[in-house]
Amino acid sequence: MSLLRKTAKSPLFHLVLWSLPLVAVVWWASGQQTPEWPSTGTQLAWVGGALAVYAVATLMRAERWHMILKSSEINAGRADSYGLTVVGYAGNNVLPARGGEVLRVFLLSSRTGTERRRVIGTIVAERLLDAIALGGILVIAAYQLVKRFDTPSPALAAGIVIAGIVFALVAAYGWWKHRHHAERVLDAVRPLLVPLKPLIGPRGVLLLLGSIAIWIAEATVYGMVAESVNISLGLKGALGVVAFTNLAALIPGAPGNAGTYDAAVIWSTRQLSTASKSQALGYDLMLRFIVFVPISIIGMTLLFVRYGGLERLKAARAAASRDQAADAPGATAASADDPADVVEATA
Repeated sequence: MSLLRKTAKSPLFHLVLWSLPLVAVVWWASGQQTPEWPSTGTQLAWVGGALAVYAVATLMRAERWHMILKSSEINAGRADSYGLTVVGYAGNNVLPARGGEVLRVFLLSSRTGTERRRVIGTIVAERLLDAIALGGILVIAAYQLVKRFDTPSPALAAGIVIAGIVFALVAAYGWWKHRHHAERVLDAVRPLLVPLKPLIGPRGVLLLLGSIAIWIAEATVYGMVAESVNISLGLKGALGVVAFTNLAALIPGAPGNAGTYDAAVIWSTRQLSTASKSQALGYDLMLRFIVFVPISIIGMTLLFVRYGGLERLKAARAAASRDQAADAPGATAASADDPADVVEATA
């Protein structure tokens, strides 16, 4: 294994990489005034309303996943669709690299007997719907936020185009050199694509509209939390903040996207409102409480009470390793259940 690959897989490397944004935000926050917290009856009512609306948004996410599972002919009950949605979001908040998605995949696969790659495909479908909905919201409702970024110079734009062409040529050469592995790779990823089929057609339009409704509900939460700390965002501003911050949060990182999420919230809030640095910091901390704490407590409780806790996940991982050893003898064989192994084997 090359030094670069060893470094990329090192836990210490990931810890340092994930810590940098958090350290930067903490360093910045340490120089700000102490934020004011909701204290009046009206402000506390905004907080309570935000909690209620976020609960509704979570139920909407769970129902969307249930619809995707049914469209993919995965026989999951609504109780598991809802329960594992909460477990997954809790896992994303407390485990690194969106570990909650791993929880969802292994737990639902073990409960339904479904191939893990098909379950992964349903989560890919969710993320695709979220990316389309958030991208549309960002373009339509937060164009003034996008304008804050400096326009690249012609030389930089040309450099990006040239780099893209070079990358495409290198990728084409790599595919040609390893084309004899193409069929194995396609066999590995084909189950991932099955849940994407319902996205093409009327059902996909319905799911996309539902995704937009989910993000409008989440933007309502952001707006209500802003009101609780005396920041006036309005629906348009809240849509801009939720789109910008959650597009950044789609990138796997530290537990709860610590640091990156906070920086995105603070920066976008200050660009879309008249909030001071202290107010923006208080807003970020209140959002952290509303969006991360309750669902993490409920989800981890469900994980241990209903789904066997982390030991159940370890057992599922061990079973997957045994399957790999039985089904794919030899050092170059790849697991039929893990497309990542297939791709790595072809490198």
